Amino acid sequence: MARLGLVLVFAVLLPAAAAAQQTRPRVIDGQTLEVGGTVVRLFGIWAPECDQTCRVPQGRWSCGEFSTAALHDLIRNRAVSCAQVDSGRYATVTVARCTAGGRDLGAALVAGGWALAQHGAAPDYVALEAKARKSGAGVWRGDTGAAGYVPY
Repeated sequence: MARLGLVLVFAVLLPAAAAAQQTRPRVIDGQTLEVGGTVVRLFGIWAPECDQTCRVPQGRWSCGEFSTAALHDLIRNRAVSCAQVDSGRYATVTVARCTAGGRDLGAALVAGGWALAQHGAAPDYVALEAKARKSGAGVWRGDTGAAGYVPY
């Protein structure tokens, strides 16, 4: 399949008159979108799966649902643009840095505590993760924070 450059651009959720002509992204989980049949995994982050739970002193909470909702909120009523970084492990997944309304989605998720930085791949997200961890944001809430989730 021929590539038309490394930049994929997706316009999403425009006003009603234009909506019929646009492809709406489907949020799969806190790190993955599907747009027009293309699965796009956000570069440089790990986020909980939709049904994943995280531990806090009071028990478990559905951090995966919250992470997924955070990605929904970030793209709501905004154009989404993605620059391909890699094809991922499988040919069916495109790994990309994506923005919505000019905001880096991976950085925003990490800064909000809804995703973790892949330290070796996205060093620019590491400071955002440290700040979210220190403030107890997102998956870092409670004494145990993301214990049971942290993938590294």
